This record gives sequence, structure tokens and C-alpha cells, in this order.
Amino acid sequence: MPKGTFFNLPEEKKERIIDAALDEFSEYSYFQARVSNIVKKAGIAKGSFYQYFEDKKEIFKYIIDIMGEKKLKYLEDVIKKQPEMNFFNFLEELYKEGINFATDHPRLNKIGNKLFSESNNKLFKEIMEINKNKSIDFYKNILKNGVENGEIDPRIDINLTAHLLTKINIFIGELL
Repeated sequence: MPKGTFFNLPEEKKERIIDAALDEFSEYSYFQARVSNIVKKAGIAKGSFYQYFEDKKEIFKYIIDIMGEKKLKYLEDVIKKQPEMNFFNFLEELYKEGINFATDHPRLNKIGNKLFSESNNKLFKEIMEINKNKSIDFYKNILKNGVENGEIDPRIDINLTAHLLTKINIFIGELL
């Protein structure tokens, strides 16, 4: 996460830094991306960057958090409609909005795809461990609702199915 000094910056400067990082990480994989490119595009000194972020990993993780927040906000309307929808319609709408998000946010989609393509590295595992559990818990809840509403066979293995739906979600993102 950014250091406190980053959050004290004027909004315009924060946005410039984030925008530069989005450009860099969407163009290059995490390992190929360079802080020097980010600071050059943002118009800040390299020393200033390190006053705002510990290192490249911290700004990358921050970008991933921003992506998660934006996607959740994008899905907010569908999630609010869940009580009115059956499980399968709800799932379909979630995937449609997820695809729309990827289409409307190509840089974030590229960053996510680059992250998934490097799935054998330690950083990927660290980031996914945090976010995968959130996704699995989300799917467990909607699966339990589906069982309670009689839309899903109660003999279903909710844990396994939640894991599978999470994997499907990742796979769909990789296709875009």
C-alpha cells in the first residue's frame, strides 16, 4: 500500500502517478515494468516515488486493489439485484458485467491478464491468495442462497463449486 505521504498529495498528482503506473503495467509485465518509466511519465523525481511507495511491488499491489474496487463498483447494481434474481440469471449477469468491465477498462484487463500469465511466480500467488479467498467466499454465499431458494440441488459441494466458479471467472478474464 502507498505510504501516508501519497495520500496527502493533491488529487491531480496522485492521478498522474496512478495513470503512469497503469500505462507501464499494462504495457509490460510486472517484471519488465520499470519505476523509472513510471516517474518519467508522471513527471516526478524518482526519490519522490520512494516517498510514496516502498517499491515497485507496492504500487503494483495498489493498482491491483484499485482494479478490484473498480470492478466491484461496476458489479454493484447486479449484486444489489441478487435477491430478486434466481442463481443462474444472477451468475449470467455477473459474467456479462465482468466482460463489460474488461472491455471498458482495457488497461486494467491487460494488467490482470499479464498477472495471470505469470501465475507461477511468488507475487501472483501472494495477490491471488488475498483476492481468491474473497471470490470464493462471494460464490459460497450466492451458492448457499441458491440452495436455500431451491434453485440448486442441496447435495452440491458448495466449497468445490465456489472454487470452480472462481477459476472460471479467472479463465474468462484471460480470454478477453
